[in-house]
Amino acid sequence: MADGQKTTNWEPINFSLYLSFVKWWVLLAVAGEIALRLFVPQIIGGLFIPQVELVCWVWRFIILALVSWRLMKKYGRFPVIGALAGAMMGFILGVIISLFRFYDGFKVWKLFNILTETVLTTLVCCLFIYLVVFLFKHFKK
Repeated sequence: MADGQKTTNWEPINFSLYLSFVKWWVLLAVAGEIALRLFVPQIIGGLFIPQVELVCWVWRFIILALVSWRLMKKYGRFPVIGALAGAMMGFILGVIISLFRFYDGFKVWKLFNILTETVLTTLVCCLFIYLVVFLFKHFKK
């Protein structure tokens, strides 16, 4: 560079590393959430849909807390690694759960739900794991 600017080397993100780390956690989260969606209303009987959603989000947060803990044990306290793993996990989880909603029939809102639930789950998972790792990094010294 003629005018004295520094160049930075671009390094690609190894998504296969994150996918290999979160694949079993995603399968656990999906299996648990599908079981909750199928069996909780039958067991309790008369459970409203928002309550099932709340139970499913509690299940997701439990899994995300476990993923955060495993990430910190394996890769250290780096919030960016947690954010990328959470985003990948949330994207896969959101797509699978939004497609699972077609189980009981087709409705037009379910088509829009594929996009909205995927984006919402990706953002929530990314931010949750990032915050957990960030808080442990700064307050557990």
